[in-house]
Amino acid sequence: MIRTAFRAPGRIVPPQARALRGRCVVLAPGAVMPWHSTGKREELLILLRGRIEVQTRAVAGRVARRPLVAGDCAFVRLGTWHQVVNAARRPAQYLYVTASAG
Repeated sequence: MIRTAFRAPGRIVPPQARALRGRCVVLAPGAVMPWHSTGKREELLILLRGRIEVQTRAVAGRVARRPLVAGDCAFVRLGTWHQVVNAARRPAQYLYVTASAG
């Protein structure tokens, strides 16, 4: 077993993990993790502190918005374009973990 802390921003998944990737992110007030896709990977976002909004882009170009508060999580399906927005006045801290699908 390998133990890794998540309290500070940075890598949380040990290099020995083959299918997992992940990091701890601190998002400043008003900051955005811009639109991106994880391609053939699924993603789990776990909000540790603050408030964020996870926005996903549908095929028709519509944007779905999902607000999260500390303790909430969101699952992003593989190939889904998404961004993370901190519209709050305080920093937000979250973990993301991606894994190869299949």
